[in-house]
Amino acid sequence: MRKRIIATIIGLLIVVALLGGVKGFQINRMIAHGSKSVPPPETVTTIVARTDSWESRLAAVGSLAAVQGVMVTAELTGKVVQIAFEPGTKVNSGDLLVKQDTSSEAAQLRAAEANVALTRLKIV
Repeated sequence: MRKRIIATIIGLLIVVALLGGVKGFQINRMIAHGSKSVPPPETVTTIVARTDSWESRLAAVGSLAAVQGVMVTAELTGKVVQIAFEPGTKVNSGDLLVKQDTSSEAAQLRAAEANVALTRLKIV
């Protein structure tokens, strides 16, 4: 029985040695083939340089964001009847920007003036 085990081990060692030798031979052939191969040449295109004129302006589409801005709000709520400026234009202090509907306030003013006139007539 012992002889069989030793014979089997020796047989396995011979098989492993043969497989290692075959693989080593294959690896050496691949290394030799890889060192002989040369990569293909690179494709290069050329063109003759010439002078040309360029436009000094370039039209493009983009968007802007202001660094500084102002929020314009009214002191009183109401209906806007006129916008007196163009968006993006520069305005000065005191310029009229937006006109609100003041018809009800104007009517109240006329009523108050009529009350003053009536009171003056009663007092005299």
